[in-house]
Amino acid sequence: MAFLPHAVIFILTVVLCIQQSDAQSVPDRCWCQNPSSKAFRWKNIEEFSVTAPKSRCKVTEIILTLKTNSKRCINPKIYQGEQLLECWKSSIPLSLLPY
Repeated sequence: MAFLPHAVIFILTVVLCIQQSDAQSVPDRCWCQNPSSKAFRWKNIEEFSVTAPKSRCKVTEIILTLKTNSKRCINPKIYQGEQLLECWKSSIPLSLLPY
């Protein structure tokens, strides 16, 4: 009879650990593996996001969401990438910038 309560507690602990490990998953690499060196037409860009360098990805990433709902990466060193970075930097408080 004492085995059943211990088994239930064990199963609940395992389930809780699995849920916690899924909730804290951290990407182990950069999202942009091969960013484009060609500019995209401005009219085709719906929005963009910038990911600052972090421990698992040492480069700045610019991820474009196109109007076709596809995501593309752009090299931050090309002219369009520099313009997007300037726009991003001007839209957030200086205290939050990683540079």
